[in-house]
Amino acid sequence: MKKHGLDRDAALVLLAKIVNGADTDNSLWNQPESAGLEAIAEGFRHLGFKNDMEHNQAEWIVYDAIYAYCQEMVRRGKADGQFR
Repeated sequence: MKKHGLDRDAALVLLAKIVNGADTDNSLWNQPESAGLEAIAEGFRHLGFKNDMEHNQAEWIVYDAIYAYCQEMVRRGKADGQFR
């Protein structure tokens, strides 16, 4: 995030923490929303997509929605997420 100057967007920083927690053991940020994203990603794995591109395209709307959530949390002054 810092290397590419993406850390200037607080919503994107929150999104990165959520995604990191879903992709790891969540011990770095302990982001509560990560468990939900992990469950959604697991569900997508069982929908029988033909290839990775089809799978990724289907999931993009989820990440758009989470980014919108992150933007709203920042707008509300909750840059660490709703559950903190």
